[in-house]
Amino acid sequence: MKQMTNSQSFALTKKDNDNLQPNHVKSSRIKNILTKIFLTGIMFFGFISFSLAQNTTYKNASYKKDLLKEKREISEKLRTEKKELNNVKSILNKISDMPTLTVEKFKTDFPKAQNVNWLKTDGYIEVNYKLNNSQMVTFYDFNNNLIGTGKYVTYQSLPARSLKKIAKDYKGYKPEKVMYFDDNDQNANNMNFFGSDIDVDDYYALLRDKKNAQKEIVLQITPTGQVSYFSDVRHDS
Repeated sequence: MKQMTNSQSFALTKKDNDNLQPNHVKSSRIKNILTKIFLTGIMFFGFISFSLAQNTTYKNASYKKDLLKEKREISEKLRTEKKELNNVKSILNKISDMPTLTVEKFKTDFPKAQNVNWLKTDGYIEVNYKLNNSQMVTFYDFNNNLIGTGKYVTYQSLPARSLKKIAKDYKGYKPEKVMYFDDNDQNANNMNFFGSDIDVDDYYALLRDKKNAQKEIVLQITPTGQVSYFSDVRHDS
């Protein structure tokens, strides 16, 4: 089977980031932020007018101090919302190269997906989303074909046999994340994690050393509960 570009950013190990969302989602966020900025601006100028009016009546130093504090809080809120708007615009500019056919294919494959986030890499397109209250991740190749889908599950949902094996052989580690990966047998392209192809439907568990937080490993667990070492996790220095 063909091998996809090697991915060190395994879905289990990567940190959250600002993934790419569909244009209509970003546009909606921009509208919401602009509304917030508009309302905050009204609050700010209304506050100034109110302050000037009240200043002729109140001469108390404590009162003036409270007014200045409110002014700073409103100004800070306005700066934060403008910063968020700039971030959203920046991400929106990057999404222009997201294949439209892949987006449409995903909508067909997973019509009930929610909170959809897109990420384009050198070797594949990754989609993170929620489906039936479960966190999911799906991968497509650049021909708009489904490679496979991962579902994040709890550690205790692993086969009982594997839990006993891990507890015995990996006492010095604690579980961090578990994903069940469903490979698309109809696609000759496979996901490649840490130099190894994924072409079977198995669980992949991320474990962290209890004494060294920088040391992590990934185990492969079959649906029948067989456990095998899969890879070390190499962190960028």
